[in-house]
Amino acid sequence: MASTGTVYQRGSDGRWCAVVRVGQKRVVRYAQSERAARQQLRQLLGQDVAGALAAPSKTTLQQWSEQWLDATQRRPSTLALYRRLLAPVLDEIGSVRLERLTPRALALLFTKMRRQGRGTRPAQQAFIVLCTCLNAAVRHGLLARNPLAGVEKPQHTPERK
Repeated sequence: MASTGTVYQRGSDGRWCAVVRVGQKRVVRYAQSERAARQQLRQLLGQDVAGALAAPSKTTLQQWSEQWLDATQRRPSTLALYRRLLAPVLDEIGSVRLERLTPRALALLFTKMRRQGRGTRPAQQAFIVLCTCLNAAVRHGLLARNPLAGVEKPQHTPERK
């Protein structure tokens, strides 16, 4: 069922707010004019109808990956591999909130990993594990869609000996 939203002006600073409820949470966007706020509201409602609007959460990538790894039914050796593959990713962007992850930031991360000489296969494997982790966040309603879906998977080029 599609949500309805509202537009109002805050008394404290005069900014206009566009608000849509997603589940038990409110998604708010701010604007300088009523017209801009109504445009924001139309965009929010369109995203909600398309299923591209998730309830806001303060969960970071680091927190979610730990929850996901703890809940994943895998062998201990596989979990150790996943943790090792995700370590460089989490070192760079682990403190970022899930809903603030963008395809551009993730693409830059994998480009940076390649330039640091980490190897093409570990970058490709980290991409696969992170993609699986973020797909689980989508299933659990923490993300509307996986931001890695818009990122090209790193290509592995084996070294010739």
